[in-house]
Amino acid sequence: MRGWFLPRVLLGILCLGAGIAPAAAGPWVPEPGTGYAKIGLRWLPGFFYFPGPEHAAEQGWSGPQAYGAYHELFVETYAELGIAPGVAVTFGDQVLRTFLLADPRTGEIGAHASPGEPGLGLRVSLIRAGPFASSAEVLGRAPLVAGAPVQPVIGTAEGHPTVGALQIATGVWEVQGVLAAGLGWARGYVAWSVGLVGRGGGYDTLLLWSVEGGRPLGQRGRVQGRLRFTGQHPLGDGDAPYHRSPSGIGNGTRFVAFTVEIERQLSEHVALGGSLAGGMGPLARQTGGPVLSVYLAVF
Repeated sequence: MRGWFLPRVLLGILCLGAGIAPAAAGPWVPEPGTGYAKIGLRWLPGFFYFPGPEHAAEQGWSGPQAYGAYHELFVETYAELGIAPGVAVTFGDQVLRTFLLADPRTGEIGAHASPGEPGLGLRVSLIRAGPFASSAEVLGRAPLVAGAPVQPVIGTAEGHPTVGALQIATGVWEVQGVLAAGLGWARGYVAWSVGLVGRGGGYDTLLLWSVEGGRPLGQRGRVQGRLRFTGQHPLGDGDAPYHRSPSGIGNGTRFVAFTVEIERQLSEHVALGGSLAGGMGPLARQTGGPVLSVYLAVF
């Protein structure tokens, strides 16, 4: 594990020092030599697996399925840096993914660790007019681990039916294109984006979208609050089978989700933040459960 873990943690930490500028939402491109970066922890305590309609029909299930205790703990990094007027590079990586899955028949817990799929992108400003900004970004992700299942997912219902199989990596290349736009003022912003993700291995193309807004909280403006809505929708154009994994890592995951985020500025260029995220439906081919995150940001 050390062969890939240490260099990527160091890269994430180094990215935190790349440039100094206020953190910005998607459509805003940092000035040359400035940027924003963060490193954080993400925890998901999972419960109830939401199958795809094909699996539910096959098994005769009428709703979400209970299964053994499940937890995810990820180390995540993100950075963006302006390299020319109106042009920035971005980097995002789940440096370490840790999965814990219990077998309810025996109580034994399987532990699995994996790197994520690091993504490198290029963002270009399209229009800047007063408070309005828009941009386009192209991003690629590289697979570092095969996408084969690592452990069966066993249900807690009578007879302990097999619910699915835990998958901890996609094992395929991805290319993503995103158009983003937004309005920014001294006391807040709103932003929105839409994108497509093309993937190898016969995976479906994904339609992604997001809408978010944020503003300072309190008189001093040292605390920022944000609310974000996101969606992921497979377009059904692939020929790879859909996965049955609570991680949602694989082909066919569908969701609409919200995120509430609070960020506290600790000093001129450092902030500490946290967020709570959850699914709003429709969910398919992933676990239910809240996603809790904390992060340290430098800008």
